[in-house]
Amino acid sequence: MLAYLLLVKPFKSDTNNVMNVYNELVIMVCFLPVLAMNLLNLAESARNIWGWILIGLVLISLLSIWATTIPDMISTAWNYFKSRKEDRSNETLRTEEVKFSVKAVSNTMVIACLLYTS
Repeated sequence: MLAYLLLVKPFKSDTNNVMNVYNELVIMVCFLPVLAMNLLNLAESARNIWGWILIGLVLISLLSIWATTIPDMISTAWNYFKSRKEDRSNETLRTEEVKFSVKAVSNTMVIACLLYTS
């Protein structure tokens, strides 16, 4: 999978490609201690230490993913609202239509954010 991500670069943005390569590397780094723990029959205290190290690696990975995707989501939302504002300046809407479109846009963005992060 790592070779595929490095060679093909299947995502449009470079940030997504880099983060997916990073995630694959974290998975590989986390797999090695788990394999070593099973093969070496470590004591319980050593397993606890390695478990906390793995939890720390996963948390660092999650935080780095959030640190890169949240600004990207904000930028996407900003561009979306900016284009909607330009579209609205060309047409006149009644008050009811404006209230409905704001609710629809906010609901759409919430759903898009939830789908994007899952």
